[in-house]
Amino acid sequence: MAKVKKFAIIFSSIILLGFSLGQLLFSTDLYDNLIDNVVWSKEKKVLNESNVSQIIFYSDKSIELKNEEKDVFVNKLKRSKFYRNNEQGQVDGGVAIGVVFKDGSKESFEYCGASVFQMEYKGRVFSIKNEELEQILLEHD
Repeated sequence: MAKVKKFAIIFSSIILLGFSLGQLLFSTDLYDNLIDNVVWSKEKKVLNESNVSQIIFYSDKSIELKNEEKDVFVNKLKRSKFYRNNEQGQVDGGVAIGVVFKDGSKESFEYCGASVFQMEYKGRVFSIKNEELEQILLEHD
């Protein structure tokens, strides 16, 4: 009888702990941050100088980065660190940055300030952080 009670208490504790961890994971930004970090890691692998044909900054005027400048930007973009999930969105009206791939597909993201850039990729909205990208952007603005 004592073994059954002990087993029931341990089993109930494990179920309660599992439920609590599940609630913590799925009802906070932790889950979204984990998923978005994986999405950004996959996106970075696609980026390279040979498959990007254009980088364009859209603000008051359009500025296209060419040749070596484009390649430097792509390399620095690949080194950007995941910052956080951003499902609510962070900015409207910031400098937009367009990436045109050689296959004709396009991606864009937006500068938010403080070295933070907001991206939308495969339905996920998240931010990356990179001071070097901010510096390039500010040099051209």
